[in-house]
Amino acid sequence: MLLSTLISSWISIDSIWIALISAIILAVFNLLVRPILIILTLPLNILTLGLFTFVVNALILYFVSQIVPGFKIPGLFPQALLLAIVMSIINSILMAILRAI
Repeated sequence: MLLSTLISSWISIDSIWIALISAIILAVFNLLVRPILIILTLPLNILTLGLFTFVVNALILYFVSQIVPGFKIPGLFPQALLLAIVMSIINSILMAILRAI
């Protein structure tokens, strides 16, 4: 999350501690809420060939930004969607690097 802050201006994090707290809460949401949302949106996910997963990730990211003070996504949902795509790309690159090691 902090890496995507350095890359984009679509997110505002006040301190490293806020980034850590946001990452922990985001991990909890991804563990508990994301599977339920994926199952509920499965027909849309199948219809869009998996691209609706970005919308689910953006919703979770937007919810976390509303919960954690000091972690802001200025604007509305489109910034959260773009940030979810950027975070997915960064995650894919980091996973490819880690698998090569």
